[in-house]
Amino acid sequence: MVFRNRTLKTSLVVDIYKYDLDCQWIDITDISPGAYRLQVRINPEQKVPEANFQNNVVSCHFFYTPIGGLVTNCTLGGGGY
Repeated sequence: MVFRNRTLKTSLVVDIYKYDLDCQWIDITDISPGAYRLQVRINPEQKVPEANFQNNVVSCHFFYTPIGGLVTNCTLGGGGY
């Protein structure tokens, strides 16, 4: 069973998936607690034609502690490869 909650917030669409769904989680087993930059790229090799590739990267601050993590300050676009 997949838990999915689709919510419309201003102009953004948010999807929430249960942690055990493939490709909806990141393995952070071997990282130490601390501050990190989390960056996600979609279509990085530009194999899928698009009118604009500038919105295919999102970067966020990720703060990790032994009991959980917090993602903040996400920005869309740009991002070097």
